[in-house]
Formats: sequence, structure tokens, C-alpha cells
Amino acid sequence: SRDACLTTSIIDEDQSSNTIFPIPAKDFVYIGPNTQWVKLYDYSGKLHLYTSFIKDGRISLGDLRSGTYLLQVFTNESKLITSKILIEE
Repeated sequence: SRDACLTTSIIDEDQSSNTIFPIPAKDFVYIGPNTQWVKLYDYSGKLHLYTSFIKDGRISLGDLRSGTYLLQVFTNESKLITSKILIEE
């Protein structure tokens, strides 16, 4: 069997080289170019978005409803950034 170990940390977005904006967001959110993948959850824990395709450091929010979500960004430095974002229509 193959064992893998991945070390992550939850850090405040102000301590990261990745800056998440705009908040509130409408059509997209900029997360920075230093990103491997992104997940977006609502507060019930439902996963609404998972992508490793980050074009120009931003992701499209598509048809997501207005509300507050948790955004997880996994960086190229193996850091997990969790941020609350507000999406407006």
C-alpha cells in the first residue's frame, strides 16, 4: 500500500500571497495565480464548486445564488486558505 502525507494549515487570508477579492462578489472572484484548486461550500456543507482550472487567477461563480459561502483555496505552497465570501446577484 502507498502512504501519503499532506500537511496543510488554515491561515488568515491577510497572511497569504493569495488575495481574495472582490467581496461581495458577483460573476467571479479573484484568488491569485498561486493556486492548485478551489472548493466553494455553502454553510450547510454542500459543495457547490470544485475546480483546478484557474484562468488568470480567478474563478467564475456561474449561476450560484446570493449568499454567504466558504471558499477553500489550496496554494502551490501546500497551504489551505479558508475564507468567507459573500455572493450577490
